[in-house]
Amino acid sequence: MTTALSVFQGVNAEDIEFITAPSGKQTRPFIEPLTFAPEPEAVESAKDLPEKSLRDELVAIYFRHVHPLLPVIDEYEFVRIYKSCSNEDELSQQFDIMLFQAMMFMAFAYMAEDQLARTPYESIPQAQKDMMEKVKILYSLRSTTDPIVLTQVCLLLTFWSPYDSDTQVNCYWVDRAFHHARTGRIWDPDNDSGTMHSRNKIIWWCCLNRDRQTSFALRRLHRMRENDSAWTHVTELDFGAEAFMPSFTDIEGKKAIISAFIWLCKLGDLIAEIGMFQLHSLLARGQAGDTTDLMAEMTRISDFEYQLQSWRKQFMNDNQPYLEKPMPQISKVTLLFLQVIHASLVTALYRPYLHISSRDGLFESSIQTMTLRKMKETSPKLIKRFVKMISHTPIQDIPLAVVAWINFPFAVCQLGHHFNHKDPYLPTAMQMEEVMSFFRAFSRRFSGALTSTTMMRAVGHLLEGKKPSEEGERLGKRRRTSVDTGVFKRTAAIGDHNDTGLDTDDETRLLDVIAGFIDLSLAADDNIPAEAYGTVSDRSWH
Repeated sequence: MTTALSVFQGVNAEDIEFITAPSGKQTRPFIEPLTFAPEPEAVESAKDLPEKSLRDELVAIYFRHVHPLLPVIDEYEFVRIYKSCSNEDELSQQFDIMLFQAMMFMAFAYMAEDQLARTPYESIPQAQKDMMEKVKILYSLRSTTDPIVLTQVCLLLTFWSPYDSDTQVNCYWVDRAFHHARTGRIWDPDNDSGTMHSRNKIIWWCCLNRDRQTSFALRRLHRMRENDSAWTHVTELDFGAEAFMPSFTDIEGKKAIISAFIWLCKLGDLIAEIGMFQLHSLLARGQAGDTTDLMAEMTRISDFEYQLQSWRKQFMNDNQPYLEKPMPQISKVTLLFLQVIHASLVTALYRPYLHISSRDGLFESSIQTMTLRKMKETSPKLIKRFVKMISHTPIQDIPLAVVAWINFPFAVCQLGHHFNHKDPYLPTAMQMEEVMSFFRAFSRRFSGALTSTTMMRAVGHLLEGKKPSEEGERLGKRRRTSVDTGVFKRTAAIGDHNDTGLDTDDETRLLDVIAGFIDLSLAADDNIPAEAYGTVSDRSWH
């Protein structure tokens, strides 16, 4: 007989740990990963920092690009320590070496091509992989036991998305971050030192934000955690001296960045509510079939949409001055990124209702019609906003996390272009190509964009009734599913001869299949293998 414990055969009991959550419940068991014994040379190499001039560049890049959306480090205190150190040994003594290497790992993701040319690396992925290996060695050896430092490190590693078969990506490091946060009771305000440099509250909210973004944007709703901590929302006061003595931007720019993080936390609460609702509704529909109360669900959806509208109104009231004032571009990009997430949430809110089963066929049809209308209204606005964002922003300034929020809205516009390209509300063909061009270029820096590029091309091939590309076929096989191209072949001819588009039922059915393909692709824990990397166009961007 198979039991829960039999799954863990060969694992010592002391290796299985249960961490008590704030609510008093025990979280899922965590099995400490098997450590390996790296060669002494590898251990010493893992401690080697980049040379001074490169290190200085990477520190500046880190605080300008990584820190705004993941402020796990006290900028003011770090700069004080960093400036006081005259050499590598002093820095290693005063600041945790593993955390510093993790900062360098993330900073490389935002390095410009001309800066990269002055390093020993040929590409961003190569540089990040090298730094990642260093951090993993130090992590496996537990170079520190400080749970706060370990939480900070794991949060930075949640952006690792390699081309190889490494399974320690995204959600894995989110799990590790929560593990260390629970161990160190970072979730507990009563356990906080209350000093000016305490970062516990902000770190906890960073844990929540990364959990919500990876779970929702990558369609892994079952992994989303509830926030059962007593911490209130982050305020500007929680940033201490950093808020009025910034080192990498002016005070107005810093205020805009802090405001963006505060509003990201508020939006994160909505992401969590919507995600949990969608998960529970999906499970209930699977168990009850057509007996679920669709009217009650639509009432809740309407309430969510109202909350999203309220968030946007308050967000714009607070941040419009920052968007209109002359200030560092990165401050504006951070605020624009939140608008992209918001618009994508509206589309995602209605996505489950592209295909529903109900005893009331008329009511079902009206819901699907409304769902299609909402998506066709919201998606073009999002893509146009995204085009405006990338048109005025160097590629190295674009947040990595933006990728997953664009996929489905872009597919909605692809469908519209294929079957009704004269629709004036759609992005122009030039704007659509600008997005594709951006993703092709972004793929050279970030593998998440490679997955998106492959999906976009696969959707285009399916809409044309063609066989998916080799990468698309591989994508489908790895998702343990197949895409029924029959529905696409049947409608491909319509797109060639009918500029008025499909009827609502056909359009909804097509979009549902596309949504399923994208969801399954994003939800997988693996990534496109290295050989696919070479197939991406090498077009320049900015």
